[in-house]
Amino acid sequence: MKLFWRVLHTLSCLTAAFIPIGFSESILIIPHMSHEPSGYTGFALVNPTDQNAEVTLTAYDESGKVIQSAEVRNPSTLSVPARSQVSQLDSEFFGFEDPTPGWILAVSPHNDLVGFFLFGNAQGEFLDGADLPTPRSEIVFPMIAQGDHGVTEVSLINPNRDPADLKLRLYDAKGQSLATQSFMLAAHERRRAIIPALFPSLSNFSKAGHLRVSSTCPVTGFAVVRTINAAAARSAGPSDLIGFNARPLTEGSRKLYFPYVVTGENFFARLNLVNLSEKPQHVTLTAYRPDGTVYKGPGINNPRLLSIPAAGALRDSAQALFGFPSTTLTTGWLKAEADTGTMAGSLTYGNNLTASLAVVPGQSLPLQSATYPQVSNGAGYFTGLAVINPGEIEANIEVFSLRDDGSAVGIFRKQLKAHEGIARLLHEMVRDAQGQMQGYLFLKADQPVFSSGVLGSRDGRVLVNVPPQPISQTYAPEEGSDVWIDTDLGDQLVWRQRTFSAFGGGRQFVNVIAAATSAYMAPRITGATTTSRAAEREVARAAVNGSFFTFDAELTSVCLVKIDGVQHVDNSANRSVFGILESDYGDRTIVTIPRDTEYTEAYHALGGGPRLIRDGEIFIPYQSEGFSASFANSRHPRTGLGIGLDGTAYMVTADGRGAGDAVGLTLADFAQLLMDLGSFQALNFDGGGSTTMWISDYGVVNRPSDGSERRVSNILAVW
Repeated sequence: MKLFWRVLHTLSCLTAAFIPIGFSESILIIPHMSHEPSGYTGFALVNPTDQNAEVTLTAYDESGKVIQSAEVRNPSTLSVPARSQVSQLDSEFFGFEDPTPGWILAVSPHNDLVGFFLFGNAQGEFLDGADLPTPRSEIVFPMIAQGDHGVTEVSLINPNRDPADLKLRLYDAKGQSLATQSFMLAAHERRRAIIPALFPSLSNFSKAGHLRVSSTCPVTGFAVVRTINAAAARSAGPSDLIGFNARPLTEGSRKLYFPYVVTGENFFARLNLVNLSEKPQHVTLTAYRPDGTVYKGPGINNPRLLSIPAAGALRDSAQALFGFPSTTLTTGWLKAEADTGTMAGSLTYGNNLTASLAVVPGQSLPLQSATYPQVSNGAGYFTGLAVINPGEIEANIEVFSLRDDGSAVGIFRKQLKAHEGIARLLHEMVRDAQGQMQGYLFLKADQPVFSSGVLGSRDGRVLVNVPPQPISQTYAPEEGSDVWIDTDLGDQLVWRQRTFSAFGGGRQFVNVIAAATSAYMAPRITGATTTSRAAEREVARAAVNGSFFTFDAELTSVCLVKIDGVQHVDNSANRSVFGILESDYGDRTIVTIPRDTEYTEAYHALGGGPRLIRDGEIFIPYQSEGFSASFANSRHPRTGLGIGLDGTAYMVTADGRGAGDAVGLTLADFAQLLMDLGSFQALNFDGGGSTTMWISDYGVVNRPSDGSERRVSNILAVW
């Protein structure tokens, strides 16, 4: 949904902020300023352009007057630098001493600004927010909860300098009009009321389902729903709430996508669909697994074909609609497709134990370029992102976690197959984003995708939907140096690459394969060929060169090699060994063992040396393992392996000897790199001209110092 709107020269209703006709501009509306005791409102603005943007913000009270006092700075202006984000609390920005009900108009002569706002209270009892809505003459609130299901407070805002005449109509799920109301909104006025106060002639609101508003001038609407799950709220104490914008009727669509759904165990999801047409329509609901397949199984009814009356609605839980088990966690995404006419809708999900809630509007327009204006990934909060590929062509996505100045914290890449989806916490995609409390996200895809962000507290008390903000496809953040680029290869395998501008004495190019314990690893003898040829022959997913060897015709290893329980080379060189203790995935370990001792416990083993990390501390016994001081202290290309406390294996290469200006690493620097990656144990493999990393579908990804691959004795591969 567009998050700014331009002044239309043909409208008689002009906004209160004026820019000469012919100029491009951004006009952004923050529709809700918290009035709760100890409440707060924060906003974030992102400028994805190459020019600095001056933004004037004006706070209006509910009568439409500019909020003024001796202490208040209103209107007030801020600067949003090019490719940057600015986030502030309204109290800090305007100088409010107490929570003040009202709304905010933000105007800039620069086009393409986008934004997001949050409101909550200091006790962390509730938190929600939304994008900045687009004024329209016809809008719909697709969900009204009143009575046992909750309490809905509606705000209607006239951002124009002329009055607006409004007509409201409240419907039930069968499409029957329950009540109507008409009134005038003065210029800049906000009318805020719970549903019963808006329709005093109606006594029973138990059937209230959705609300339509028509206006003589474009208006915006925002709703706050409290205690949608009363039973959970009573058991958990104070309940979270949800806030959402009314949807323009022009955004109605025959197809709606919901990028993330979770239900079962302690979670619930509730779907709301509104038939915007004057005729009944049939709607097909389809629930997809994250891998893109349609959910099937005993008791599951999927897809579902349902009927919605003219101007009616469908409201039910995902569990009831599809037959998902209540005791099993089910995640994925949903698609709703109507045979005729258009729909609007939302999906509300939450946690029954903690009474947390979030609402995700149905999406109809897939995007190739979008931003999420707020990151909160520390201090007890998390940020997450869900992305789905609705098409039949593979989609390559990139997620940039950016600081408030637009510089990259890290980059995540993933290929999504047809209908495949991914839903992860930010630090699971961009590891360096752990603790990031400022900045924003940028999503780029080579095919149109649907996506949805989420903020939440780690104690489970609050959840906030963060919708994508469409921006120009010409915008691209700077990758820069010193940023990890993580490519998800699937099945618990991640390829990490980074250019260090200065590490270990100079410029470095580092590649890492992070393999979870579920990934099968083993050494393979090459037959005196290159790493890539041996890995392709073994149909591996990734590989690095292995142990040291002699330069005879057979390239005989001088370190221990054991494959499938069979020892091929002993450890007469008395060097450290990597071993896998079981035949399948099992325990991975690194040890320093005595001379001539067979590594009898290991099913697979590969020697290297020297050891680099022992039990979380750098430990480099290079002399006792037969290496010279020059080998240890000179900068060379390096290959090594680290094992994390959780069993994750880090296969690492660092280029050197001038390949691409890389200077290489000493063993001490290489050990520090492996430590920084998360290794608890680590050892060195053969390096220099042998250093090679190969990945299926990508080929050799590092820069071998000879200009091409050397033949090696063996490899360490992962499948």
